Amino acid sequence: MEAVLPEDNPFSEVHRIRLPKWRSYVNALTALVTGRSMQTSYYHSGEFAQAVARLQGSHDILLCHLARTAPYAAGFRGTKVLELTDFIPLTYARSNSIKGKALSLRRLIYTLEQGRVDRAQNQLAPQFDLITFVSDVDREMFLKSSGMPPAKVATFGNGVNLHERPFHEARSGKTLAFVGTLKAMPNADAVSYFITSVLPLIHNSDPDVKFRVVGAVDDNFKARFEGSHVQFTGPVPDLAKALEDCVLGVCPVRIGAGVQNKMLDYMALGLPAVTTRIGAEGLDGQKDHTFVVTDDKPEAFAETITSLLDNDKWRRQLARNGRELMEDHYSWAGRLGDLPLRMLQSLNH
Repeated sequence: MEAVLPEDNPFSEVHRIRLPKWRSYVNALTALVTGRSMQTSYYHSGEFAQAVARLQGSHDILLCHLARTAPYAAGFRGTKVLELTDFIPLTYARSNSIKGKALSLRRLIYTLEQGRVDRAQNQLAPQFDLITFVSDVDREMFLKSSGMPPAKVATFGNGVNLHERPFHEARSGKTLAFVGTLKAMPNADAVSYFITSVLPLIHNSDPDVKFRVVGAVDDNFKARFEGSHVQFTGPVPDLAKALEDCVLGVCPVRIGAGVQNKMLDYMALGLPAVTTRIGAEGLDGQKDHTFVVTDDKPEAFAETITSLLDNDKWRRQLARNGRELMEDHYSWAGRLGDLPLRMLQSLNH
């Protein structure tokens, strides 16, 4: 609640509404029993609803971020936009499909939520003038599930700040990088999978390879996996500096949807990127030209990395192609330039 706003804060006013953890837990337990989606119930706040109602008279557009805020749009009389980002039911489905994962309370909840959040999104969607996603893959899945008119569902892709991600092509060494908060389940699964299933295979060929994870991490996860070949930095103020001695960026995600921003970071910085099929979804680049997509098996991922470590020419070519893709299609300067016009065109359909 006391977090300092960033220097580039675009808002003229910021209203903070505190939601105690105990209330969220009660909301979630109630949802579990009543059949409502926990995504929308966990964040329910009467005080938040009152604030929206109080402010609506002085605003023309209401932008709701994710399904959890969509219920607050019910009484708004202006233009309403729902920014869903990813098709979340896909994340739950992929989590439940991973073989070998033990039955747990979390997995049970994900199984229930997969259908519940899908129904909640479909029920809430018709009241909005526009619904947006960050990738066409997610948009198409939502259209198939919801039956919404295609003209009311648009894709506005992610971008990268090229000034904060300076290009560095001449990379060497044996440190692999992963970027992302481990408080997000798809990232935690990806890192756990890579450390336990992929890294040992890489070490069979080269025992000196190290793995650096950059992003928020809880103490228990860090204590479980950190060692002489695995480093957790936590959040860093300068991503480029944290990765300056890394040679490859990896994206071993098995769960998730939307666009993996870590892939944009890798390519902008000149880090050749190796990813699973899921990690490449939503990206415009060409497989094996701007990044490398491996088979989802650990052996294939490890073999690709060892091959890249032994091939400086291939790494440099990927670095140049990846940066070129970011400059041509993913810079925020380019993406935001025509955003107002595209938004108006979508709303006027």
